[in-house]
Amino acid sequence: MIHEDNNDHRVFKEASSYFAQMFQHQQLHTPAQPTGELPYLSGFWGQMLTSECLPGAVPPVHYLPYDSPYNLYPEAITADSFIAPRADHRKAWLYKILPTVSTHSPFENYPLPLFGGSADDWSELTPEPIRWNSQPLPETPTDFVHGISTIAGVGSAESRSGTALHAYACNTNMGDSCFTNADGDMLIIPQLGVICVYSEMGRLIVKVGEIVVIPRGFKFSVQLLTPVARGWISELFTGHFQLPNRGPIGTNGMAEERHFQAPVAWYENRTDITYKSIHKFGGKTFVATYDHSPYDCVGWTGNIFPVKYNLHLYNSFGTVKTDHADPSTLTVLTCPADDKGHSAVDFVAFCGRWDASEDSFKPPYYHRNFATEFNAIVSMESEYCGFEEGTTFLTPFMTGHGIAGDSYNNFYKADKEKVQQPVRLSDESLWVMVESTYQMRLTKWAVEANHRDKEYRKFWSGLKRKFDPTKK
Repeated sequence: MIHEDNNDHRVFKEASSYFAQMFQHQQLHTPAQPTGELPYLSGFWGQMLTSECLPGAVPPVHYLPYDSPYNLYPEAITADSFIAPRADHRKAWLYKILPTVSTHSPFENYPLPLFGGSADDWSELTPEPIRWNSQPLPETPTDFVHGISTIAGVGSAESRSGTALHAYACNTNMGDSCFTNADGDMLIIPQLGVICVYSEMGRLIVKVGEIVVIPRGFKFSVQLLTPVARGWISELFTGHFQLPNRGPIGTNGMAEERHFQAPVAWYENRTDITYKSIHKFGGKTFVATYDHSPYDCVGWTGNIFPVKYNLHLYNSFGTVKTDHADPSTLTVLTCPADDKGHSAVDFVAFCGRWDASEDSFKPPYYHRNFATEFNAIVSMESEYCGFEEGTTFLTPFMTGHGIAGDSYNNFYKADKEKVQQPVRLSDESLWVMVESTYQMRLTKWAVEANHRDKEYRKFWSGLKRKFDPTKK
């Protein structure tokens, strides 16, 4: 498998070469040409951040002064109800060369057959656990948006309740086009390749092992810094992603706000183009055109913005005595569905960490869960039991699941004293899970995909009866 994230020098060299080509063919107005990694701000949603390309582009006192700096247009993005509690309210002010409403054509239908966003697309209901091998890469030119295929979903974007799961695979840049998702936040999980996310607020280079979250309603484009890219998307119709409460863990640990990175302001003043704007709304996709680049924000301030996070910075927690800790201790981001502890989405990362339980069955136990589980393998040291980098598997709630029969048998064949020793789980292995309290339906594409593992049931075939009423 390809590990683009394991060689930063090569990644940065490719990034620099890519940007050099971009600057050669476009008149990009930016404070400095990026070389290697880009500069970022530190913080997460709820914290007010400010960034300017030109000094004073963001008014220092109030948002709408009579004389706007540099004759820019102020444009607000209200990401929550006007009267939402202050602690929950998310907003951003963008100071743009032209506002979004200006000079774009009427929206027209723009079907994307595999990018499903409504109950009509999620037609297949089954309690059967399903596993998919790594998704094949496209053989024809395919950009990020056209490379999205929906796996499953529940609820409705129109009622702002529910969630959807998608896979993406692409081999070309979005070029002079952008995408806006009015339906929900998008948490993007790269598994292969390096991408540069252009947004109205700036740019983020995102590598394997990192995630990027794009808030609802923000324009963005995905450009490739490697020949191909592949991964998954958790789309959230309900509310916004947030950091989970630490509860009894206390002050520190899990994901820290200061480890999240937001873009610094960047703009381009291009008027020599026709820019395509793809817009997802109510589960459907539409298109309009601009006669200028939408990335014309010279300064911004707000407490919601595109943000990326390195999953290897997550401070994991687990048992230090007995038994097996639940994955909730490894939650990176969440969105509550109610005030009873149910989550519309929990995003969980299984990173390198210590397993130090004593006198315990250490592998994941056999389980029937209250939540739907979607697991994905970003990276791993070696293939086993049909799992490889890029493998995904979905377990409906209350469906039995657990480790392979052979893995169970091998655990008990090993020396007991040895398997009870503390073990360091490798940093080379990264699995993620999207968990939801909702019952999800699959798309026809997911059920009929050629890379679906039709023999997944054999995964547990090694489990044998071993009950002995004479042995206590």
